[in-house]
Amino acid sequence: FSDFSPIYSECLSLLKKFIGVKNNLFLTTSSGTGAMETAIANLFNEGETILNVQTGVFGVRFTQICQAFNLKTVELKCADGKAVTIDEIANALKEHPEITGVTVTFNETSTGVCNDIEAIGNFLKDKNVFLVVDGVSGLGALPYDHDKWHVDATVTASQKGFLAPPGVGMVALS
Repeated sequence: FSDFSPIYSECLSLLKKFIGVKNNLFLTTSSGTGAMETAIANLFNEGETILNVQTGVFGVRFTQICQAFNLKTVELKCADGKAVTIDEIANALKEHPEITGVTVTFNETSTGVCNDIEAIGNFLKDKNVFLVVDGVSGLGALPYDHDKWHVDATVTASQKGFLAPPGVGMVALS
């Protein structure tokens, strides 16, 4: 344990800088999907309503995870190859004022769509709505700043953007 602890602490410290989070970062022995499940299971209560932005397969996966945890879901299906717009999110929130969280994929692996997380975070920051971002394929490949962009939870994993072996999920919290 005395050999492991300093290495683990250094990894957390470096990953926090990389993700742009000052507060909590948790590592899981899981895939990115496991990190997504960890965030959803711990941030929301059964029956809450979540807006799931779907720009591809992983946006749909967020919806499936929310439903597995008995959350009500509002699906915002974006046109093929198109990123979500602030107007689309604003309209969904207006139509469903009970929404307590928004899930969105930073860089959608299946379609190549990159959503503007900075703009989404700035839009949601004063709305009392949690922003949960799947950053699995984007982090490590694209600039990202969890705290500056007003993200509440970022999930990622070792195998895509970090180009490391699979099996380590990460959950950063504001």
